[in-house]
Amino acid sequence: MKSTSYSRIFSIKEHFPNAKAFRGWEGGCAFECIQNDIPYVIIDEGTLDDFLDEHIETDNEVKQKLITVLEFESESEKVEYVAKYFTFGVDLTKAKRFGNIK
Repeated sequence: MKSTSYSRIFSIKEHFPNAKAFRGWEGGCAFECIQNDIPYVIIDEGTLDDFLDEHIETDNEVKQKLITVLEFESESEKVEYVAKYFTFGVDLTKAKRFGNIK
């Protein structure tokens, strides 16, 4: 698995237009998609940005890592990761609001 972090200004919709929300929690949301035959999980904790102070060095470091893109070598690796680390939050797979049901 490869992990890359981005600031809040990273556009999930632009870079991963077919990403679907699958898990939500206070302050964050996780999306999944397959793009160019590569499975991804995108973790968006951008709402935390509102609580961080850009004048505090440690807060500024966190601001640069509010969106994390996880790239997996296989769908089975992604499924295993999701089963292990996303046992919390609200299941969004059936939520029309998040564009998961047409």
